[in-house]
Amino acid sequence: MTYDDIEEAAAWKGDKGIFVETLLDERWLDKLGNGDLALHDWKEHQPWLYFSEERSNVARQKALTRWSKAKGVKMPPPQQDPAPEPKAPAAPKKAPSPSLEDIIPCKEIIDYLNVKSGKNFSPSSRTTKGHIAARWKEGFGLDEFKRVIDHQCAKWKGDPKMEEYLRPQTLFNGEKFESYLNAPPPESISAKTQGTDTAGRVLEELR
Repeated sequence: MTYDDIEEAAAWKGDKGIFVETLLDERWLDKLGNGDLALHDWKEHQPWLYFSEERSNVARQKALTRWSKAKGVKMPPPQQDPAPEPKAPAAPKKAPSPSLEDIIPCKEIIDYLNVKSGKNFSPSSRTTKGHIAARWKEGFGLDEFKRVIDHQCAKWKGDPKMEEYLRPQTLFNGEKFESYLNAPPPESISAKTQGTDTAGRVLEELR
């Protein structure tokens, strides 16, 4: 109801709007969020009237249900909320990319060294894996590792002074690896470096 409707129903003869404003100030009326006016606490004081429309709808639905059963008429099911749309299947998880350690054949390299040198180095040693990984990152592959092992084993194995250096930290060291790789075979070294001094003694190869 509007201000005018209320003041007309109450037969108000005074200034326009004063009557309704007074009812609002005294909390006889409440102004709703949409601007409409309603009796204060009408829901609590007159629940029968307040819920009358809701009761009517419930009674109407029950009556229709009884009538449909009596007439054998199938009533349409109550309207339900639409079923939620099926979710799109989750994308398959990508397999984790292999790490560098998974790619580098550390065990194969160390097994080859052990066979050639007659020693028993562990492929799981952190230091050993670090030397191999560093050379691998520089672009050297399995063939280069085997060539260095072959060359230095042929050169040092059986030499009491040098055989102890047939080890990963020496063979795969960043400062020496490439020089070992590019060194001439031991047979060529021997042929070129051997000679005699003034006493006629054989000059051994410099290591």
